[in-house]
Amino acid sequence: MSRLIKIFARREPTVDAVAIERGVKGKRDVVFYRDADATNRIARWSWYLSPPRHGRRTVTLNCWLWAVEWLPDAIPAA
Repeated sequence: MSRLIKIFARREPTVDAVAIERGVKGKRDVVFYRDADATNRIARWSWYLSPPRHGRRTVTLNCWLWAVEWLPDAIPAA
């Protein structure tokens, strides 16, 4: 079996305008990055689309299977 390319994921506060406008609290999107410093974003998986659970080792994005390394959750801005 070929080796999968690693991407990095973490949960971040949602940027869904409707949820923010309605005051929905505590919703988190899963955001995928190319680097462990979380600077080069690949994709954002919104909370209402059943994002992958924390701890999954693989995920399919854009028809490709990737190895996932989970980073600590982002702390919301105060």
